[in-house]
Amino acid sequence: MIRLKQLLVEQLGGRDAVFKQSGADRYGVVSPFNAKKIAKLIYDSKSFFNDDEVLIKNVIVKNIKNIKQYGDVNTELQKLTSGRGIGMYLQSFLNNVDRMEIVTYLLGVIPKEQWNWTIKKIMPYEDFTNIIKKNPSLWDKWTGKSPNTPISKSDLILLQMYAPEYNAKYKMSFWDNAIDIFLPGTPIKDGYSIINKFSDIVKRRIEYNKKNNLPMDKFTKEEINYRTRILNATPSHGYPSMWGFLEVIKNIKSGKNIRPDELTKYKNFNKRSTNPDVIWQPGRLNRTDQEMEQLLWGRDELKKMWLGIDDPDGLNVGNYVKSEFKPSSSKDPKAIYIRPKVIPKLTKPQFDELYAMVLSTKNPDGTFPGGNSSIIWDHDFKTIQASTKDILGRDLGNFKLGAGIENGKKYISIYDEWDLFPPALKDKGINIQEFGTTPLIYYRIVQP
Repeated sequence: MIRLKQLLVEQLGGRDAVFKQSGADRYGVVSPFNAKKIAKLIYDSKSFFNDDEVLIKNVIVKNIKNIKQYGDVNTELQKLTSGRGIGMYLQSFLNNVDRMEIVTYLLGVIPKEQWNWTIKKIMPYEDFTNIIKKNPSLWDKWTGKSPNTPISKSDLILLQMYAPEYNAKYKMSFWDNAIDIFLPGTPIKDGYSIINKFSDIVKRRIEYNKKNNLPMDKFTKEEINYRTRILNATPSHGYPSMWGFLEVIKNIKSGKNIRPDELTKYKNFNKRSTNPDVIWQPGRLNRTDQEMEQLLWGRDELKKMWLGIDDPDGLNVGNYVKSEFKPSSSKDPKAIYIRPKVIPKLTKPQFDELYAMVLSTKNPDGTFPGGNSSIIWDHDFKTIQASTKDILGRDLGNFKLGAGIENGKKYISIYDEWDLFPPALKDKGINIQEFGTTPLIYYRIVQP
């Protein structure tokens, strides 16, 4: 097989000739950038070159400089491979080590919010663990056996990136280990300062309400202001990172409102097609400024619910209203569940494909695992495009998908216990959860 590849290259005039045919120089650089030509080089690399050739790495490293270019090349490659993008195609012939080198480069090019459909497609979790098992010091740090082992910044990012999969498989929380390993002491100390301030405000509220014969849960103006300060200091998309959590604490203390700056930043990124929160995908148009505002502030309602400062009639108005359903696992008869005011719609082919995929995650005992929503982004669907994936649980992050039949109708359920901060912080003494009320989200998408 290797000899056959060599003969093919020789017949075409050597590797330089192949590069020339594709409009690239001898190093694989296509200038100016041309997604179609780059995709063809990636496609041809499987047929013409051994895995140890530098072609494929050069083509990606020398040509792809941002998420927009990655997406464009991915789209062109899908046309050549019956729908397989860069990740799936490289998996089909390139060994783990070479793919890891490509991944290490792309870490500095692709925003972390896009890693599920880009980097993790090139290097799936199992392949990643197979590589780091061969590096004892890295494996010991990954598993927590030697948490103080120094590692490079790129290795640290890799560990962080694959932590959710590790958590799902071994029932451990990356936050549990990461806070102590990478920032020992500091988040705990600063987190306590927020807790102590909150506790003092609550105590004063209880004393004031007792004295004035008011309901114990009625917030004072001081408490409303502090809760609003937390609202304004927390990011509008996803949990803050370890370092981001420290920034949130600092902003809560100073009273800084990050929302205007956040909106401006994402609008500017969106115009350059590199905004991580646009969830840019091949074939996806950039959002308008109004759509960006709706995306960023759509989460505000859940934040306000958690903080207890939402609209008094919040179960009937706004983006989230009272749900007519409850999950079968609900044990509290008084629990109230909410749903989006506008339930996402799927066509019958889309529903059937997602329904089958959700059923494939079912546990032997008939339940569905928490966090199985990752299948939405980790799977290449035939009928479900990026724009449709975008609206499924947009404000929820990781959530639980279920599937069932009621009254002869199939349905897909979406369930989430929404928290403003990572619940694992509680185990580190930063029990911010005690000051909030977790919104319970449950709704169903019924088969058309």
